Order: sequence, then structure tokens, then C-alpha cells
Amino acid sequence: MSMTDEEKIQALRLIRERKRISQELLRANFGSSARAINILSWLESNGFISKPEDLEHWKIYYDKIEKYLTDNSIERETEIVDQQPEPWYLKQVTNDMLGNFFFVYLPVVAVVIGVLMLLGLYIWVKI
Repeated sequence: MSMTDEEKIQALRLIRERKRISQELLRANFGSSARAINILSWLESNGFISKPEDLEHWKIYYDKIEKYLTDNSIERETEIVDQQPEPWYLKQVTNDMLGNFFFVYLPVVAVVIGVLMLLGLYIWVKI
């Protein structure tokens, strides 16, 4: 079972972000134990991780991971995709937005309502 370039990048990014590696972590992110074992095997055979005999945990070679990610064009392409603007409905409300609401929109709405009330009063008095 071979890995795609995208899976390799995802696995290396996962290690870089979490600062650890385990079969359970890979299984949780890639869906099956078989894929997790395959990824661990690929990582070890390519020198990104090693498991010394006297230790329980994997030794991670972050410098090799960074070099692979920066040398690989997929890393740069996904960063460009990640930098796309956030949709308007996900943006946080800022002080500028609140200022615009309280000092621009709210007074305009109040004036319009006041004019409509005066117009209604004028029509009611005429009748």
C-alpha cells in the first residue's frame, strides 16, 4: 500500500504541529491501523523518525521534516490556499464594526424612524 504525496505531507505536518508521533495519533487522523502502520514504516525508512532500542518513544528528526516540507512544492501550494481570505460570516466583530454601527447606522435608522413618525403624525392630524 503506497502513500500519496498529500498523505506524506499531512503526516509530516501532523508530527510538526503535535511534536509527537504514535500509531494511535496516525490512526485517529488517517482512519485505520493499516494506514497508520504504513505511514510509520515510511517515516522510519526515510529517516524522519527512529525508535532507539532503550526508549519507548519515537525520536523525531524535525530538521529533516522541515527540509522535506520546504523542498516539496505541495507545502508551498497548500500555504497559499491556507492564506485565502476568511468568509465575511466567520470574521470576528471588531471595534471598527461596532463604531460604524453605533455612530453611523444607528443614527441613520433613528432619523428615518423619526421622519416616518412625524409623517404619520402629520397625516393623523390632517384627518
